[in-house]
Amino acid sequence: MKSLGQYQQAQLPKIRQIIVMGLVLAGIAVIFGQFSVAMGIAAGVPVSVINYYLMVSAIDSAATAEGETTQTFFMRRFLYRTLITFTTLFLSLLGGVQFMLGMAVGLSLQMLVHLLEGISLIFYKRG
Repeated sequence: MKSLGQYQQAQLPKIRQIIVMGLVLAGIAVIFGQFSVAMGIAAGVPVSVINYYLMVSAIDSAATAEGETTQTFFMRRFLYRTLITFTTLFLSLLGGVQFMLGMAVGLSLQMLVHLLEGISLIFYKRG
């Protein structure tokens, strides 16, 4: 089994944040009685983690690649992630509009984690 690269190991806390944030948002949806939305969020979290891992592994392997192959590799990964996201959203329509809305929230959790990290960098000094 291939071991995780240095960059991948550094990103494991963000994967945990995606999972915890998904659980919290699904819990909030349940509190408000939106069970379909909560199920969509719960179903979107694993796909979000897979998409995040695809991005992180591409960045990690780019450290050893050179030239045009790096750009081609990144674009291929980006297209895979986009295809996974659109396919998942399209299939989630089978569960109804509320389920699809929850799925969209679940899929966007990785961006939310990055947004919150950016906000924390603006307001809090590190180091």
